[in-house]
Amino acid sequence: MSPLVSLVGRPNVGKSSLYNRLTGQRAITHWVPGVTRECHRARAHLSGNKEITLMDTPGFSPDASLGKPIHQSDLILFVVDGREGLIPLDKEIMGIIHRSKRPFFLLVNKIDSWAQEFLTLEFAPLGLSEDRLYPVSAAHGHGIRELTEVLCRDIAEISHFPKKREAQAQVAIMGRPNSGKSTLFNRLLGEETALVAENPGTTRDPVECPWEGPEGITTLVDTAGIRRRPLIDSFLEGESVRRAFACTKGSQVVVYLVDATLGLVRQDRRLMATILSRGTSLVICFNKIDLISPTQRETLFRDWPPGISFCTPLGLSATEGLGLDHLRKVLARTLLVRKGKIPTAKINRHLALSQGNFPGTKRPKIKYASMVSTSPPTFLLFTNGTRNIPRNYESYLKANFRRAFALENTPIRLIFRK
Repeated sequence: MSPLVSLVGRPNVGKSSLYNRLTGQRAITHWVPGVTRECHRARAHLSGNKEITLMDTPGFSPDASLGKPIHQSDLILFVVDGREGLIPLDKEIMGIIHRSKRPFFLLVNKIDSWAQEFLTLEFAPLGLSEDRLYPVSAAHGHGIRELTEVLCRDIAEISHFPKKREAQAQVAIMGRPNSGKSTLFNRLLGEETALVAENPGTTRDPVECPWEGPEGITTLVDTAGIRRRPLIDSFLEGESVRRAFACTKGSQVVVYLVDATLGLVRQDRRLMATILSRGTSLVICFNKIDLISPTQRETLFRDWPPGISFCTPLGLSATEGLGLDHLRKVLARTLLVRKGKIPTAKINRHLALSQGNFPGTKRPKIKYASMVSTSPPTFLLFTNGTRNIPRNYESYLKANFRRAFALENTPIRLIFRK
């Protein structure tokens, strides 16, 4: 994997802005301290075809710990606020970095021009040499080119990294607030990466991590909980929801968590329909299944809406680790379904046998069909007329395709041509 470089510092010094500048990402930034609550990673491409993994960390405070992100890192970028100057908390962080014996640079942020570089003198008491201290401006780009050149020089000396394995798929975990998404995310990864708390709204930015999934290296994404639009009452929550929905575009599969103690509500069905309309496969999991009775479990799985009848519901407990092996197997099957190619001859043999079984009277005659795309499965059907295809006939064909070719948890697209 590429070298891991971490941005550390106290709250509101511009770590996330610098992260966005170096990676081209759009981590949420705001004047309110403490917006970043979890570690976020992304690739940063440097000159000379070099690459690093950059990690944005939450702002350090006396009751927080920097130990894990620092000890995971190969290089540390310690960010301070050039306008506020050196404060005791900066000295405390500097001591932690020194004791870790990790290589580091001090980045004096909010230095917008050459005329302001005298502000770096404020940090002379830290006793750093000139080649360890760099004035930068995340907002305006001042000093960024010099910083990337230094990073290129330093990572060239790190030679123990194996070749990076590319992720084969992306799986996002979504659901309403407090359904257990971050707990499941941590369980699957085997480490406490996402912040977990009882109060809703803990996760803001999507958190991405490589995961050794059922189909090889997979990008696993934890997203913010999504409430009904009228209940969203702040810019930060609205931005978190927008970014959660954006994850469906890049994900092959969404693991949708439903709180089993509350059951399936209208907001769940609305979100599921949106996910499926974007062509993303859907694995529905009832979390906290250990907190309800066997009779309640039967009711959950029996009362199943027709619009998602092709999605097989699973029961699990992220806290207790129940049902995770089953979830991995279902994810493996779903990913295979999305990229599987069905032979044209097999499709047409099935159509020849099933067309006459449609109970309605109004239906076009299908002359020929083939699978033209995967992820999601897309079928092109040539008929004797493409106008006013009955919706019930289209649903009949989709249900037939799913039964015949085991297309579970995945939307199907049909294209009709004359």
